[in-house]
Order: sequence, then C-alpha cells, then structure tokens
Amino acid sequence: MDRKLEILAPAGSFESLKAAVMAGRGSMLRDDLMKGGRTDMIKAENLTKRFDDIVAVDHITAEIKEGCVFGLIGTNGSGKSTFLRMASGILKPDEGSITIDGEEIWENPLVKARYFYISDDQHFFPNSTPQELMQFYRCTYPAFDEKRFYSLLENFGLKKDRKINTFSKGMKK
Repeated sequence: MDRKLEILAPAGSFESLKAAVMAGRGSMLRDDLMKGGRTDMIKAENLTKRFDDIVAVDHITAEIKEGCVFGLIGTNGSGKSTFLRMASGILKPDEGSITIDGEEIWENPLVKARYFYISDDQHFFPNSTPQELMQFYRCTYPAFDEKRFYSLLENFGLKKDRKINTFSKGMKK
C-alpha cells in the first residue's frame, strides 16, 4: 500500500469532502471560502522530513487559511504526526519551510507560545502527579499560569496528588 499523506480543506460540504477522499485525490482541496480574503495561518512549502533512509514527509506544500478546518488523512506511517510535529516546532524540517502567520516556527519561542499541539501519545514523567508536573511546567514556561492550572484541575475534577499514570487517556489530555 502506498504511503500517502493528504491534506484536506473544506470542500463545500461533507459529502463533497467524503467523495474527494474516496476518489483518492491527493494534495489540497479548496473551496470558495478559502479564496475570500483569508490569510495563510499555516503555510508549508516543499516540506520534507527524513529519518535515515525513510522519507516521512515528502515535499508537502499546503496552505491552511485562518478560520478553516483541515484534516490530515493517511495510512499508518504516511507522515501525519511528523507533519504536525514540524508544524508545532518539535521537529526541524530537513527541507522546505513551515510558517504560522508568516513566521518560521523552528526555534521561535514567540510563535510557539501562541498555539499548542496535543499528541495522541502523552509523555509524562513516570509516576508523576499533576502537582509535580505543574512545578516542571512552571520552570519551563515563563508565562505558566498557576492559578489557571488549579482552576482547570478543579473544573475537570482531577486531584493534584493522584498519579497521572492512573488517569484515563482523556483525563491526560
């Protein structure tokens, strides 16, 4: 099976989007909403990432306009997570560029501070609690809001001293 990453933009309706996916159209699908003066929020140009001899993302060019919803569709190993990790500044592209609001993402803390990425795989310190993780985040992120942290714990009914590895997948996110 071909490893192929598809970046889908709104195509007028769910049915036309579904038809495009079922027809196997690659690249980017656009509708008239995309042309109506919206600016590029995320722009990837010739984006490529390799891991040794494996090409995970192969020269992807895409524009994700402000206010639009996009989907990444592909088989396992097609580069969806790798694309998102480059878009969040976790991985550096080997070729090409990816920008948010016209600014490069890699090694740009000001751009990274304006958005976030929640991976399917959660990475926490083994046996840590939300309280311990908060202390780590407070040291790592200068603008960490401790008051908001405690408010969110309370709103979601999470205990600050409960081991995170005992939380459900949804609770971890």
